[in-house]
Amino acid sequence: MKKVVKTFIDPALIEQGVIKGRIEGEIKGKNDGLIEAILENLSELGVVSEELSETIRLENNFVKLKNWSKISARSNSIDDFKRKIGMK
Repeated sequence: MKKVVKTFIDPALIEQGVIKGRIEGEIKGKNDGLIEAILENLSELGVVSEELSETIRLENNFVKLKNWSKISARSNSIDDFKRKIGMK
């Protein structure tokens, strides 16, 4: 005779997981949009190096990316942008 083990997963925990996943997805989407905007702004100023591109793409702090987006729109050159964000 086989034993049947029933497990109970609290629907509230499932709902929390769904909500958490949705929020994480929204944040990632917003970050991705900011990253693309920054790189687009910088590409209008010149060639974006791999190092700079990677630094921007690896950043996941929404507030920092939002700030960088504003700085990239107001910068006169890629070097100006790098100086303003504290990158050498």
